[in-house]
Amino acid sequence: MKPQVFVISDSSDIAGRLGPALFCCGMALRTAASAYDVLTGADAGPALCVVVDLPGREGLHALETLRRAGVMAPAIVIAAADDVLPPGRLRDSGALDVLERPADKHALLCWLECICTAHLAIARRRAALRAAA
Repeated sequence: MKPQVFVISDSSDIAGRLGPALFCCGMALRTAASAYDVLTGADAGPALCVVVDLPGREGLHALETLRRAGVMAPAIVIAAADDVLPPGRLRDSGALDVLERPADKHALLCWLECICTAHLAIARRRAALRAAA
């Protein structure tokens, strides 16, 4: 199964810009309008990363909902410059970064590449440890 990137957004803008690039990188894109949609999606496998692009505090609430449900994948939050998001709550919710809307596609892809590289390195290490045991 391809690593999955979940995009939670109220528009198709981010998913539309990321989809082709993720496909070329061997990642699958899953879109949802809310954290609930991610949690109840029939095709929802494990998430490599979650990108949350919702207005105001909705994004923070969506991320906190995922965390309470046990989804612990790294997260990137996209917010407007005037959104007031408490840094402590963002950090506690596992947000790696907050990108200002409109999000720079290249910055977002750099984050996703770093996350994917770390994920693959951990998977290889686990496989090596299992083989050695």
